[in-house]
Amino acid sequence: MDQSVPERPYFFVSYVHDGDGDDALVARFHTDLSTDVRLYAGLRPTARVGYCDTDSTVGFQWSPVLVEAVRTARVFLAMCSPTYFTSVACGKEWTIFELRLSSAGAAGRAGSPLIPLFWVPMERPDMDDVALRYQFRDPTFGAAYEKFGIRDLMRLRDNADAYKTFVTALAKRVVQLARTNLVAGVQRQRFEDVRPAFRRLAPQAEPATPPVPAQPSHPSASVSTTQLPRLNPTDPSHGPPISESLSRNTDQGPITCGEGESR
Repeated sequence: MDQSVPERPYFFVSYVHDGDGDDALVARFHTDLSTDVRLYAGLRPTARVGYCDTDSTVGFQWSPVLVEAVRTARVFLAMCSPTYFTSVACGKEWTIFELRLSSAGAAGRAGSPLIPLFWVPMERPDMDDVALRYQFRDPTFGAAYEKFGIRDLMRLRDNADAYKTFVTALAKRVVQLARTNLVAGVQRQRFEDVRPAFRRLAPQAEPATPPVPAQPSHPSASVSTTQLPRLNPTDPSHGPPISESLSRNTDQGPITCGEGESR
């Protein structure tokens, strides 16, 4: 797949590169969606309309090409799954696009060009908080899409027609959003410096430093060892010698703490 960036791509596909063989499915989805987007946008069959970095692998270095694509794409398609919301790369892609929406006052707004899609079926508790701000259900996508997710729409032969219905509906929505939500780009930045948007990737707060005990403020509350009298073991006024006191105590048996209990 050509990894250069078309001028202001209609859509950017954000998904997890987890090495489980789904790259080929995502590449096919990108091709199918591009075909329908060109059709409904009235573009020539060879026009490149989307960006999907299917060449990357786990631990890849983010390329300037990818950053440029997410910085300029008109619609952001997030292929949501439980692992998507634990991906640093996907979290940073989301951040860059959402910064663009925030600059235009469109973050979290109905009809936003940021579309969370179900790569696999997900319930609200499985979604990250930032995703719940956006419209992630659309009746035109079909009931099979919500039941199976995009992955199994593509993998299961019985879902072939439902997959076509979904891609057609999504292509129409992408074209409509791309034409009505002209979100400006953002300043170029190093991908390494971007903070991922997802709550599960937020840095843990440093433990609070225990407070230092305050020093007594009243002179009488402070006791200095120089104020204590010295004990003279030979002076009868200071009581019996320590060794004698100990021997007397041991002769009296153990010290009890309640009935039938010894410490």
